[in-house]
Amino acid sequence: MRSFLKYVFATIIGMFIAVFLLFAFFASMGSGASSPKISTNSVLKLNLEGSLPDLSIDDPFENFNPLSGGFSTEPLLGLKDLKMILKAAAEDDKIKAIWLNTDNLYAMPANMMDLINELNKFKATGKLIYAYSNSLSEQSLLVNSVADKSYVHPIGHAELNGMSSEIMYYTGLLEKIKIQSSLSLWTIPSI
Repeated sequence: MRSFLKYVFATIIGMFIAVFLLFAFFASMGSGASSPKISTNSVLKLNLEGSLPDLSIDDPFENFNPLSGGFSTEPLLGLKDLKMILKAAAEDDKIKAIWLNTDNLYAMPANMMDLINELNKFKATGKLIYAYSNSLSEQSLLVNSVADKSYVHPIGHAELNGMSSEIMYYTGLLEKIKIQSSLSLWTIPSI
């Protein structure tokens, strides 16, 4: 019985040592990351391809497509983080310009205007903005209009249909199917 307890005790101590070593190994892997070094006269490259959500998406399964079995492993940069990046770049003396890649950029109009306002604040510091696209949508063209110089690939294309919005009116439909609607208008008092 004494021999049995000795082996059980040795096994428990060995397990604690193994867990400690695994924890130390993974902790050392995470601590090796360092911030990038920015040299003088640097250009900040921003890839704004695709959608521009309000918040960043770091979940790789967010864009999972069960039909193809593929998913995006790149995190999607959100407007909130993009605004913080632009503010930091405006204050950093080492960054002299921004290079925007706005291929097929699409976002809500409010997000686009927030982005344009932040780009204008960056530009007000006297720094330059360059824009490049392989294909321009209306929203890409709107963001590129802030840039000092905007370039399109020689074989690229621009979609110039114009921006619009439509409001759906359902009163006639609701009357036909005999549904009564009530509308409440909420206002936020100004401070």
